Amino acid sequence: MEWNADLKQSVAELGEKLGDVQGKLFTINEKLRDLDDAQQKYQALLAEGDRIQSERQTFRQRSAAIIQGLSYQGCGLPDFPE
Repeated sequence: MEWNADLKQSVAELGEKLGDVQGKLFTINEKLRDLDDAQQKYQALLAEGDRIQSERQTFRQRSAAIIQGLSYQGCGLPDFPE
């Protein structure tokens, strides 16, 4: 009889510990989802930053080409009256 009571007590304690572990597992999964969301937001921001830098580089290259072309056109010798 005493052995059965000890066994029932052990099973009850094990059930409580299992419930605690399942509760912690839920919290861990929730934190993992939060981490995944944060990583996705980070990657999106990183991609946006790369896109902006690429656009700015293209703008600077085009601007430099235009300015260089205008500068080249204006470097001719001035016409002096005879």
